Amino acid sequence: KKLPEPGYTPGDAYVAPGNETEEKLAVVWSKVLGIEKESIGVETGFFRLGGHSLSLVKMKARIKEEFNKDIPVARMFQLPTIRALAGYIREETMNRQMAEEVLEESAAAAETTLRLLEELEDE
Repeated sequence: KKLPEPGYTPGDAYVAPGNETEEKLAVVWSKVLGIEKESIGVETGFFRLGGHSLSLVKMKARIKEEFNKDIPVARMFQLPTIRALAGYIREETMNRQMAEEVLEESAAAAETTLRLLEELEDE
């Protein structure tokens, strides 16, 4: 009874979500941890809010649903705040987009090469 409510740590400064990804993650954390979204700052650690390894697995599943990102649990232990997790999700999204662009460019270059080879064979 003498323990403080989960999420309260003296000296913690509340920092509100600053973008859509952080806002969505705050909603996910709220559902998983069973606390109000408004009490979850982007720099407050998951475990300081009452999270544990089983709730981390639940959060992993919800992130998969919300963001279509399959983040390894071991990696999630290294990303204990919304800000860190949001940065990781943005980075993964940018890496995927860059990889897709490179593949598209490579496919276009291969197609051009094949067309040129066919033209040379016709001559």
